[in-house]
Amino acid sequence: MSIQPANSDRFRHLTGIVHTWIQPILVAVRSWIQLMFASLRLSPTSDMPLIAASTHPQDQLIESDGQLVSGGHTRERPPHQLVKRLVRTDLKPNGNYVGVNLSHLNLQGIDLHGAVLIHANLQGVNLQGANLKGANLGGADLSGANLTGAILERTDLSGAILQKAILCDAQLNNAVLKAIDLRQADLTAANLRGSDLCRANLSQAIFCHANLYQISVIDAQLQYANLSAAILSGADLSGSDLSHANLAIAQLRGTILRRCALNNTNLSHAQLSSASLRGADLESAMLQGANLSHANLSFTDLRHTDFSNADLSEVNFSGANFYRANLSNANLSGARMVFVDLTEANLQGAMLLRANLSDANLQRANLSNTRLNRAYLSSTNFMEARLTGANLIGTNLLRANFQAADLQNIVLRRSYMSNANLQQANLSSADLSGADLSGVQLEAACVTEARFWENLGLNEALRLDLQERGASVISCSFRFRQAQPLELSEFDTEDLPEKGRQTDEVKGDLHDRCLDIEENLQNWREMLNMLKADLAAWGNYGNFTPGVLKKYASIQQITHAFEASCIQCEVVVQKYKEQLFSQVDLMTCDQLTNWITTEFPTELDDLHEQILKLKSYRQTTHALWIKLHKLR
Repeated sequence: MSIQPANSDRFRHLTGIVHTWIQPILVAVRSWIQLMFASLRLSPTSDMPLIAASTHPQDQLIESDGQLVSGGHTRERPPHQLVKRLVRTDLKPNGNYVGVNLSHLNLQGIDLHGAVLIHANLQGVNLQGANLKGANLGGADLSGANLTGAILERTDLSGAILQKAILCDAQLNNAVLKAIDLRQADLTAANLRGSDLCRANLSQAIFCHANLYQISVIDAQLQYANLSAAILSGADLSGSDLSHANLAIAQLRGTILRRCALNNTNLSHAQLSSASLRGADLESAMLQGANLSHANLSFTDLRHTDFSNADLSEVNFSGANFYRANLSNANLSGARMVFVDLTEANLQGAMLLRANLSDANLQRANLSNTRLNRAYLSSTNFMEARLTGANLIGTNLLRANFQAADLQNIVLRRSYMSNANLQQANLSSADLSGADLSGVQLEAACVTEARFWENLGLNEALRLDLQERGASVISCSFRFRQAQPLELSEFDTEDLPEKGRQTDEVKGDLHDRCLDIEENLQNWREMLNMLKADLAAWGNYGNFTPGVLKKYASIQQITHAFEASCIQCEVVVQKYKEQLFSQVDLMTCDQLTNWITTEFPTELDDLHEQILKLKSYRQTTHALWIKLHKLR
């Protein structure tokens, strides 16, 4: 049967239309089949790194999250491109290997300086002796990796995971280690000098003998970390948690540990001279034999802390809590312990020469055999404390409270005890020779065999009462009257040795009281300097309302007035010392004897009033400082 031309033309037209529609679909299906075939034939095992087949290393393309990185540019990987396993020889210095998986490879001694390995998987990899200087491993996972002796100078490891990694003898100086995870990592003898570990997690890590000089470890986690014999001098660990950490024999000279958690931390025999621990929590910490000379531990929590045999000379402990702390045989000479709480603390055998414990609370504390010579103990509370055999020669005990205290065999010679409370105290065999006992309270005190020789402030009735209670009493002027032989009474005796001895003793007492004034002046000066520094930095805290600025101006005005008064006081005290000592030197023996019994107590009381005034000025300055901070 023949087909008509018209019908044939219609058929060819219909076939062309179908071919036009079907052809793209056939091409797409063919491409899909080819892709599936290639995938079945060449697909690598899961998690294996893919790299484009190329005869030129510089043209290598690295797969990351379904994309390719080449020459620093990211593009989609064509579906037809072949891939192969990444091997050691594919890794070059300064290369770009973002997100690659190199887990458990042996890369010992490899040179990858300047390489980019951000978010790379390096779990369990062997990088012993590798050179990663200046590399970027931000966010990389190096858990369990071995980096012994590796060079990581100026390497960026921010946010990297190195849990249980080994970095013994590694060089990490000036590295960026912010927010790094080094839990249970071993950094024995590693060098991290100048590195930044802010907000890092270093709990249970090992830093024995590591060099951490001047590192920044602010707000980091170091619980149970081992830093024994590590060098941390000049480091900043502000706000970090070092609870239960081991810092025995560590070098922490000048280290900043403000607001740190150091409870139950081992700092035995550590070097902490001039360190700043203001506001730190050291409850139950171990500091036996540690050196904290000239350190700042003001307002710290030191409950149950062990400072036995430690060097605490010239330390600022103002406002600290020493409840039941152990300070036995510690050296606290020159320490500032104003307003500290030493309730039930153990200070047996401690040395507190010239220490300032004014307004401190030592209730039920053990101070047996302590040395408190020339210490400043004004208004200190020794209620029910034990001071047997303690040495308090020349101490300032104005208004001190010794009620019901055990003072057997205590030495209080030439101490200034005006208005002290000794009620119910045990003063058996105590030596109070030459002490100023003006206004002292001795009701119900045991004074058996106690020495009250040549005391100021004791009236005749009290002397007789003390004698009846078994004390040995000698009048203040008795020895002075007996010192001059009758046959020399008509001669001038101002050159006699007795005159020189009296003069030296009086000048010694006056000198000590002047030192007390200078101590209070220094405390006031330090508080003023702190207030002035905060006033000067006020502009850094932003804008304030007119009301706040008015209060600021008022505080600033008072501070300037106090500054002028402090300078004037310093000049007046110096002139007073010179004039008074000169006056004493010019007195004859009779004049000096009369002055000691009549005017000397008044002079001491006047000095006491000046001390109280300076104390109130210091407290007012401190109140202004607190008010200033509340304005922010």
